[in-house]
Amino acid sequence: MFTLLWFLFFKKQFNSLTIFRPLLLSFVFSIFFGIAIEIAQTLFTTTRKGDLFDVAANLSGAILAICVILFFKKYTNLNRV
Repeated sequence: MFTLLWFLFFKKQFNSLTIFRPLLLSFVFSIFFGIAIEIAQTLFTTTRKGDLFDVAANLSGAILAICVILFFKKYTNLNRV
């Protein structure tokens, strides 16, 4: 959901004909944000710690969002978004 919302934000901001730049930016931003959260949990809390499985879950969620966006691009017109 996080990646999808960022994609919609970047798509509107860039107002470009192609979806690849907003798609790439939303994917990269989501991955770096997920990694930053895991690092922050390790460094700044005593009750939680960062976990590579959480990073893998974030990555798989971002990939799933990209797949959903590309699926809808194929069968609909995303330029209207």
